[in-house]
Amino acid sequence: MTTPESIAAVRVLFEAELNQTEQAQLYHKVDIARARNDDWQVKRFLLDNNNDHQKAFAALCAALQWKKAYGLHELTEASFPLQWWQMVGSEMCGHDREGHLLNWSLLRRYIKFKNPAARRLSQKFLAFINERCDVAAGK
Repeated sequence: MTTPESIAAVRVLFEAELNQTEQAQLYHKVDIARARNDDWQVKRFLLDNNNDHQKAFAALCAALQWKKAYGLHELTEASFPLQWWQMVGSEMCGHDREGHLLNWSLLRRYIKFKNPAARRLSQKFLAFINERCDVAAGK
């Protein structure tokens, strides 16, 4: 079980990481603000790493560096073709009794892209949708 103290411990490690000038450039300002202010953005890494502060910190850093390198926060709904939105159905339906996010998803058809650029854009599309769900799950 995560506690406010364990979340604070990971945040202390993350702040120390950000104080190193070179390291701060590895993270997007949106992710830095979320890690500082949104408990869910830290808690999920603690839950996944059995409340181990060091492992949670390492996983947090790796995930946020990947998101910056991938350009996830520069993407918008307009970054993807309309047809992709039409082949994927996703709706956030609310929360269950314990407060967990309920998400309904549907893939109407699967397309395997042979073109590397299209394959990369499709991966970004899935990452974009997952990021939206992750932000909603923290609310």
